[in-house]
Amino acid sequence: MTARAQIGSPGRLKARLLEALEVRREELVELCARAVRIPSENPPGDTTAIARFVREYLEALGLAVREYAPKPDRPNLVASLGEARPHLVLNAHLDEFPATGEGWRHPPFAGVVEEGRLYGRGASDMRAGLAVSLFLARLLVDLRLRLPGRLTLSYSSDEESGGTWGTRWLLEHAPELRGDACLIGDQCGPWAIGIGEKGGCWLRARTRGGASHAAYGTRDSATARLVEALRVIRSLADLVPATPEDLRPVIERQRPLVAAAWGAEAPEILDRVTVNIGTLRGGTAINLVAEEAVAEVDIRMPVGLTSSAILKELDRRLAAAGLAGVEIETLTVFEPAYTPPGSPIVRVTEAASAEALGRASLPVVRLGATDARYFRAAGIPTVVFGPTAHGMGGANEYVTLDDLFATARVHAGVVADFLTGGA
Repeated sequence: MTARAQIGSPGRLKARLLEALEVRREELVELCARAVRIPSENPPGDTTAIARFVREYLEALGLAVREYAPKPDRPNLVASLGEARPHLVLNAHLDEFPATGEGWRHPPFAGVVEEGRLYGRGASDMRAGLAVSLFLARLLVDLRLRLPGRLTLSYSSDEESGGTWGTRWLLEHAPELRGDACLIGDQCGPWAIGIGEKGGCWLRARTRGGASHAAYGTRDSATARLVEALRVIRSLADLVPATPEDLRPVIERQRPLVAAAWGAEAPEILDRVTVNIGTLRGGTAINLVAEEAVAEVDIRMPVGLTSSAILKELDRRLAAAGLAGVEIETLTVFEPAYTPPGSPIVRVTEAASAEALGRASLPVVRLGATDARYFRAAGIPTVVFGPTAHGMGGANEYVTLDDLFATARVHAGVVADFLTGGA
């Protein structure tokens, strides 16, 4: 029997994958721990060490790995199993947040397993998803299973800083990444299937005035003008989106559940604009009128609004407030997008979660952004399914082993069912 042996019925592919996952659970845990022990903090964003680990792992399986490095310290890797269609992409990012925060119970890159948890920076975001995709490739090769379609494994740098040199670049330059659907193992929580995400519009607002001694008048204060401009920018929170009809029931079903997962404010902002004043700088001394003031603002927009609509309305409101001279610079834009709930990749993921977990996970619109936005912008139906994030970005980040195994079982089911036309 060769490494591309026939395996019988389509259901047999999934059965063998799930059986092997159960028997080899400890291998998956150790693989994830090994990945956690390789730092790739962003900033600075250097992913060469973890990329080398991934490359060597895949090449040891006999897979051809293609490397794309638009930035020398931020390589991206792509490998494939099988041929033809359907074509499913498994995407994972290689970078992680810096290991900041006090009170770590274990060193942040120790990869310690304790009481059913794997601790370490990046454990949930997203070494668990990365390890699952690598391990599924190992099982497919070790079991000599021939896929009826094509499975592409994508490992991207730069996700935590926007994805410009990672997934976004790959989709523009690597045609092998353009599959029929994409599954991303990023943190989400096994109860949820991320089918959509809010968009973002990051702005820099700048005002100018005239420097003078404050005792003689403050009419030309740049800081005072910026305060007024920020009031106008914050007023964008009252905009109402044109939520697509097929997404309305998804949002309403998830409202009662997201408070526990993402905070008490989350249910109210699923389909609302939010405005965060992230940085604020102005003036040089308490008794001098400020000559210049600058703020950086993160506007998040729900599905049903666009960045162009946001910017057009902001211009109108600033002009109406007599603040047309405020300089607005657009720093970053990513549009809100979603995969229709009836799409094959969504249905397959729901079915795989029901089989693996005993209940179907709930399609949701995520508040935070992932690389899914780039796949959706390229017209590729995409879902996010991964573990719950515990301590993400802070001290004592961990992933539960239950969530790690749940992610692996669901991903195995999606791979088998999607590639055998189980949608």
